[in-house]
Amino acid sequence: MNISVSTFNKYFKIIKEILKLKSKLAVFKSIYYSFKFRGRVFIGKNSVLDLGSNAQIIIKNNGCLKVGVDYALPTGTILYVQNNGKLIVNGWASFMRDSSISIMNNAVLEIGNGSYINEQARVKVQKKLWIGKGSFIAWRCNIMDSDVHKHAESCVDLNKVSADDITKEIYIGDHVWIGGNCTILKGVAIGSGAVIGAGSVISKNIPPKVLAVGNPCRVLKENYQWKS
Repeated sequence: MNISVSTFNKYFKIIKEILKLKSKLAVFKSIYYSFKFRGRVFIGKNSVLDLGSNAQIIIKNNGCLKVGVDYALPTGTILYVQNNGKLIVNGWASFMRDSSISIMNNAVLEIGNGSYINEQARVKVQKKLWIGKGSFIAWRCNIMDSDVHKHAESCVDLNKVSADDITKEIYIGDHVWIGGNCTILKGVAIGSGAVIGAGSVISKNIPPKVLAVGNPCRVLKENYQWKS
């Protein structure tokens, strides 16, 4: 197998970066998945990356996916990408300590450069979740693009509802801040620049550049500006 000089240099650089972080990383996992997906995939100690058949992780723009890395102590971050699921990273993105990210069969999670999902967040994607660049999902947030899971199937007649009724895509724009302990439900679009206050339940669309809070989440202030 012939390897070009540029490819060799790329992977040599990735290995050097991994070894510099060896106190925080599962070194062999990080090297393996970085080679497998042809980009930086850094896996923290005690973190889990579980892949189904034909699952894909696509790293664009010379980016990096960090799974439970940014802490001195080992973390328990879990990333599931099930059969034919796809994770697209458009730059650098991070799933923080003890978060759980599940991309179900044939589903897609796309996340932009400089965005992260913080501690103990729970994300389950049945269809598609799109997160723009520079967006922050704070600790203990729950994001789900579907109403139904196995425990609820007995309460719903799936023959009388369409897939679109049960599952709808979620869109989170650029430079969005979702405060701690929020819940984002199916079909929601949150405009770029919005800030969502802690503990909010977002079940309807939120416009760009607003401060919104509550259950249900309502706009408190328009033309709102924030800096990271």
